[in-house]
Amino acid sequence: MAEEFYTSMGMKPVPPEFWRGSMLVRPPQRSVQCTASAWDFCNRIDYRIKQCTEVTMQDLISTHHEMAHIQYYLQYADQPHLFRDGANPAFHEAVANAASLSVYNLPHLQRVGLYQNKSHDPYEVTMNFLMSMALEKVAYLPFAFMVDQWRWSVFEDGVENMNTRWWQMKLRYQGVTPPIPRTEADFDPGSKYHVISDQEYIKYFLATILEFQIFEQLCVVSGHLGHLHECDVYRSRDAGRLLSEIMQAGSSKPTSEVIRSMTRGRTNRISPEALVKYFRPLELWLRVQNRDEALIGWNSNQIDVALFAPRKSAGNCGRPPLLFVVFGLCLWLIQ
Repeated sequence: MAEEFYTSMGMKPVPPEFWRGSMLVRPPQRSVQCTASAWDFCNRIDYRIKQCTEVTMQDLISTHHEMAHIQYYLQYADQPHLFRDGANPAFHEAVANAASLSVYNLPHLQRVGLYQNKSHDPYEVTMNFLMSMALEKVAYLPFAFMVDQWRWSVFEDGVENMNTRWWQMKLRYQGVTPPIPRTEADFDPGSKYHVISDQEYIKYFLATILEFQIFEQLCVVSGHLGHLHECDVYRSRDAGRLLSEIMQAGSSKPTSEVIRSMTRGRTNRISPEALVKYFRPLELWLRVQNRDEALIGWNSNQIDVALFAPRKSAGNCGRPPLLFVVFGLCLWLIQ
């Protein structure tokens, strides 16, 4: 299904070697690391996915995501080896997620026969869907922003109190405190795979913003006229041509040039406008739901901070609404 999603847009089928070399299910008699990933062996023939796939909605999405990486490899295969990568470190994830946004939505699931329940109130279904997506995409942004903020603080200030700094940042950006007291004998950042495997993480923050910008442009060229969250680019040859154009350049062009071409000259910068547009119906609904709330966001007190901070630094700490934290971070980083 994932391959047919891309070929329906006029993009390239995977070579036969992909099906022979990929690990698509968990091997029965050996232990494997199952984190889904896509691989380019750089010989223009051998591309593989490593994934312990199960028949679930989440794996349907992750399979389309990983196949988008394979499609990226196929599209820039004719570039010199130095340019076989995304336009910047965020582009690979952004393009893969942009394609996946089309797979998430109900119009696409109806077209492929995976959603047929039409008895529920459409408005309620829409709000539930957007809330689910916001919990996955919007609420993720503060975390994606803080991981490398913490990493850079270690490089700059050393390892002293680095676990405390982790929880200080989680409180500041996410409003999260640990469930039990933590000390410097703990290393909670190590629970994140990308920290212990030394992979930069700020690219995921930028990719989450960029994916909506790419998705919006795919929807524009496909002729979609409704809400952005209802767009499905499946079978759109125009969307396929634009996506191929983005991918084929690899890293041979500056990011600004790729974005300018993608937006047909409208801008050359990464912008959160499409993300805000995607979630606008949910934002309006939340404003109504929250208008009588005394506090939107979070406060902390001495007991909260004492779970992780040295006693001398414990104190009261108020935080602004999460909505403004998230989009403020977007705008500040882009500027």
